[in-house]
Amino acid sequence: MQPEISVILPLYNAESYIKEAIDSLLVQTFTNFELIIINDGSTDNSLEVVKQFQDKRIILINQENKGLAKTLNIALSKCQSNLVARMDADDVCLPNRLQIQHNSFRSNPNLILLGGAVIYINEKRDVIDRSYPILGTNAIKKFLFCKGNVLAHPTVMFKKDIALKVGGYSEEIGQFFEDHYLWAMMAKQGDFENLSEPIIQYRLTAQSISGLADIGDGFQQNTLSYIQGKTTSLDFISVHSAALKKLSKTEKKDLFNERVLVLKKNSKKVKLICNLMFFLPLKTALKIISIIKAI
Repeated sequence: MQPEISVILPLYNAESYIKEAIDSLLVQTFTNFELIIINDGSTDNSLEVVKQFQDKRIILINQENKGLAKTLNIALSKCQSNLVARMDADDVCLPNRLQIQHNSFRSNPNLILLGGAVIYINEKRDVIDRSYPILGTNAIKKFLFCKGNVLAHPTVMFKKDIALKVGGYSEEIGQFFEDHYLWAMMAKQGDFENLSEPIIQYRLTAQSISGLADIGDGFQQNTLSYIQGKTTSLDFISVHSAALKKLSKTEKKDLFNERVLVLKKNSKKVKLICNLMFFLPLKTALKIISIIKAI
């Protein structure tokens, strides 16, 4: 049977988490999918963990390390379905994630990219908080170009033909904002949306969070300038990469703690505003908040 969804999962040194990630996919309420796992040169026991699974829906590809963007493009080339779902090796899907997203694409033919809210967890899978993403295609696109990425990469489902039409993931950018750039390139091709309800547990650790942080080197603003076409130079990536490598364990832990505080503060603020709009359904309240945030 032709799979209706292709799930792509790049894998690099995630032996502690990859079993949880795969287990969460194999128990999905939506079952007609293929799971393409590409082991990108892991140096730990990640590959051995994956080999223990016998499910026929799993397609395992083992390769020398090529980097995230190239690995994602290789995965896209292997997808049998035009509906592609992303998943990270350290995250956990909620059981109805694929079903909810599949239903959304069936109900809106113009939809080409769909993300969702997440439940933030730590290394031990303790819950930190949840996200309240920007909703509505216009608000999402405006935010993407003017303020930052509001589509959590491991939550997205998108149409493969559209992604390939605009060139796929930029291998020149690599791993730093390859998703943000792809969404920007897809923006004129159809509708974007975020689901207001959480669809994955998104793991935050002191090891991974530094790669997402603007550490005072102007990385976020440089990213937006590149996406807006104000600059064509990507020199800021190597500067950012070098700065990240110099971070000590203590500095990474501080960045992690700072991110957690910001997430909790933002979540508390949204909850307060929603409570003030108690007379509205949560989704309607979140759409109003999204419009305000995107201004």
